[in-house]
Amino acid sequence: MLDKAKKLVRHEKFKFLLTGGFNTVFGFVIFSAIQWSFGRYITYIGSLYVSHLISSTVAFAIYRRFVFVVEGHLFRDFWRFQTVYIVPLIANTFLLPAIVLTSHINVYLAQGIATLVLTIVSYLGHKYFSFRRPNETREASESPIDPTD
Repeated sequence: MLDKAKKLVRHEKFKFLLTGGFNTVFGFVIFSAIQWSFGRYITYIGSLYVSHLISSTVAFAIYRRFVFVVEGHLFRDFWRFQTVYIVPLIANTFLLPAIVLTSHINVYLAQGIATLVLTIVSYLGHKYFSFRRPNETREASESPIDPTD
């Protein structure tokens, strides 16, 4: 049982989900704090952009060291990471107001829904673009989980 838990913790997809879950909550808290504190001065899209800058920088550091475990190419990786993150940000720029305006729910719930929808896009982009390395440098972190162990 302990061996299964160790394999699970080493598995890249599990680490991505764990880190992504943390960063989703962190980003939502940052968005909510900015919106609550400054919402009368900036729009919820402004809150979205500021929270994105903060949470994506934190996410980069965690994904790089904990999930994809890569070294070197810091600035290239950061640029590529932000390139992948720009897709969900642009989508969120349109999705958030669409949810708010069509469903008439509050901006906090709408942002929670938008965040969940965009999580899959970010995983695929980071796996296959941001932190892509030759197979031999990432084999240990991608070892499959054998349910029969």
